[in-house]
Amino acid sequence: GGTSVGSASAMRQVRSIITGIAAEQGDGSPLAIVVSAMGGKPKVTDLLIQTVTYAAAGGHEEARSLLGQIRAKHEEAMADLFCEPGDAAERDSLQGELLRDLTDIEHLLRAVSLMRALDARLVGVISGYGEQWSARMMAALLRCSRTPPGGVSWVYLDARAVLVVDDTPTTGVAPLWDQSAERLAAFVQANPGASMVITGFIASTADGGITTLGRDGSDYSASVFGRLFEAEAVTIWTDVSGVLSADPRVVADAYCLPEVSYNEAAELAHFGAKVVHPKTMQPALARLDWREDARSIPIFIRNTFAPGDRGTRIFETSELTTCREVAGVSAMNGMCLVNVMGRGMVGIPGVASRLFNALHSLGVNVTAIAQASSEQSISLALLAVDGARAQAAVQEVFRTELTAGHIESVQLVPDISIIAVVGDGMSHRPGVAGKVMGALGNAGVNIRAIAQGCNETNITTIIDTRQSLRALRAVHAAFLASLTVAVGVVARDSAVASELLGSFARHDATSQARFGLNARVISVLKLQTLTSEPLTETKKGEAHKSVGSRLLQGREQSAVDLGSWEEGLAVADEGDLNAFTDAMLNADVPMRVVIDASDSAEAAACHAGWLRQGIHVVTNNSLALTGDLAQYGSLCAARSASSSARYVYGTAYGDWLPVASTVTTLLASGDAVHSVDGILSASVSHVLNALAPAVGRAPTEPPMSFSKAVRAAYELGLFEQDLYEDLSGAHSARQLLCLARDLGYKLELDDIYVEPLLRPDDNNSSAPSGPEAVEAAMLIYDKAIDARIAAAASRGKVLRFMARLEHNHSEDGRPRASVRAEELEPTHPFAGLSGAALSVRFHSEEAEQPLVISGAISQKSCVNALYSDLIRLARSVDTRARDRGPSTPAAAQLR
Repeated sequence: GGTSVGSASAMRQVRSIITGIAAEQGDGSPLAIVVSAMGGKPKVTDLLIQTVTYAAAGGHEEARSLLGQIRAKHEEAMADLFCEPGDAAERDSLQGELLRDLTDIEHLLRAVSLMRALDARLVGVISGYGEQWSARMMAALLRCSRTPPGGVSWVYLDARAVLVVDDTPTTGVAPLWDQSAERLAAFVQANPGASMVITGFIASTADGGITTLGRDGSDYSASVFGRLFEAEAVTIWTDVSGVLSADPRVVADAYCLPEVSYNEAAELAHFGAKVVHPKTMQPALARLDWREDARSIPIFIRNTFAPGDRGTRIFETSELTTCREVAGVSAMNGMCLVNVMGRGMVGIPGVASRLFNALHSLGVNVTAIAQASSEQSISLALLAVDGARAQAAVQEVFRTELTAGHIESVQLVPDISIIAVVGDGMSHRPGVAGKVMGALGNAGVNIRAIAQGCNETNITTIIDTRQSLRALRAVHAAFLASLTVAVGVVARDSAVASELLGSFARHDATSQARFGLNARVISVLKLQTLTSEPLTETKKGEAHKSVGSRLLQGREQSAVDLGSWEEGLAVADEGDLNAFTDAMLNADVPMRVVIDASDSAEAAACHAGWLRQGIHVVTNNSLALTGDLAQYGSLCAARSASSSARYVYGTAYGDWLPVASTVTTLLASGDAVHSVDGILSASVSHVLNALAPAVGRAPTEPPMSFSKAVRAAYELGLFEQDLYEDLSGAHSARQLLCLARDLGYKLELDDIYVEPLLRPDDNNSSAPSGPEAVEAAMLIYDKAIDARIAAAASRGKVLRFMARLEHNHSEDGRPRASVRAEELEPTHPFAGLSGAALSVRFHSEEAEQPLVISGAISQKSCVNALYSDLIRLARSVDTRARDRGPSTPAAAQLR
């Protein structure tokens, strides 16, 4: 390939590879090597074609300048390759031939400049010189080699001398096998035992004219000569290590396929995979050979610059290619869609024929076709450059039908891409097409048209180009790799952010190995301002202007560095939720998730908008669920309207405990919940459990005051950003409201009676920060709280901060909801709690005994629950993120 011979150093690498191959064979059997023109930037073939374009426009001097570049590129390579005194003859010969050819080209260009005409055959003649120069250099380099297979056995073969083709425009270039075989046999007979360096790309016609096999046709040349030689194998040495499952420039986890079938390789190449020319596979097929005893020839794709890589073998369909559903996914951009629509087409013969004849007369190739069984529309995917003239031609052909209204319109849709899903294994395997559509739907990709051939090897979807990257990654993830998820994190507390981002770093390997989840944190928004009340839509824009908030952004292919995010955030620009949202929308990955771990009303007001824009939300921020009923209804409507985004809020009440999922299970089972009570604030629970331990549990020594107990809970990170939210009962009330609304009750926050554990002093209402400040602020409450604790103890009871929701004793049909400190008997299940424990008890119609859920809470448990919710979300949305079981070492231990 061109890159493999793009410089002197690359050509030396090719010589090393050929030397190794000859040494491996060890029997002196000849090799045939086909080479492209020198690649690099710019490619020699591109420069040659550009000279003709300049000349046809009268730019003869510009064309001469390009010829000077071409000469310099080749002379530099010659000087580097043939610098030894013994190589002088080869170098002089090569330079002489180069100068003679450039002189001939200049004469041709002068004629083009005079005629101001661009002749296609002349373009073919001039563009084919690059292969002649590189092939001569490579043959000379091998002859000058000091190691096997050096010596005079290497000869240069101009393919035009032996390869004869029919280049009829309607059928494309096709080898004339008998004539070519005769000419090649004569050449081999004249050079017995010689190995050959052959020009790719160029050929001759039966009448002696010069032509080419089409751009990037050297792969095709190699396959043609492989068939003519009846070679054991054809190896394409290029700059990638084989046929990849997708384009690695846009799909980070694309990988090399060890084996693909001829059919799979041809389909992938046709739809944009640049590893091999689409026609390369045809000559290798035995059934296309003109000889009865022919056999298929395997094609190997290897990397010139990584020769140790295994590469890809292309051969007949095998058990390996059929056992997998999909081999690869390819995208073809730069397309448009021509839609012909009208009820008058139904049952009318010849409509499609006239349509295709119109396009054929223009020389327009149709890449994909889709037609509904109702016959009311036909969609054709074409190259974008052909779109306007194709539309005009079709409108002209159907002018009568358009005037009469039998055909309603001929529509041109620009900026279209084709996503081709290819694999032998999808044949006769149910569910593959559904999986493709599901992956695209979950990624929020709209499909304009669908096509599938009768061989069931290719499912083609036609989509908008702006969604092509996301679509490619979504389908690749669904079949061939881990599910890539772009994650944005919103946090206010630094400790929470640190713990959450640390969990991504700790669990990344396990998430990929066990659950097929590749989570990339692409954006981190650290909020600084504090707003306690939920925002309305009218206040939302104003709230986004949070002064001091910092936004750290990465890209979906190069995520935020989790090892140095704090340093990055410290120097990051100020940002807001609008910029954060833009970063998430710009992530072209199959799945985008915001984890809102803040207690921010600003962020909560964005939840509905994120869902509407196809972004999943995982949150423990209860403010979004506890606004007024209108705001809550807007969020529920967004959840219902979004077919692609899901809202996961199990940690918004109950932390990591399965409280929300239990509510769902009870309702789904048809059970009726009469009442719920519980302790819903881990921070207040920790304080009261320390001050009033359960009966039989030793009290702290020395006895702890209320202010010190609050400080201890604060140091554990148990409080909300504003600790008065917890101590006043506001946080518990929001938790209870979340639970009540999930049970179906239309309550407002004001419907919950709250009796605060303490009320902030009017002169001390701002939340203290720091352990010393917290303890100092609580000193004024020590006497009152200690007295309540002692009073309860004197009656043989303990004080606990209870939340209650009761419906079974309600007379007006509305449940009674309250949050207050209550004295509990020692036998009560909540009296025996210790530490930062939460507990919820459900009384239902079906259950003989109350259902109690209890557990200890910590900052780490909350973060782990959010990460766990992300895993569950991915598994519910995409089948690739499934539980694959423990890793091999752990599985071995279990056995």
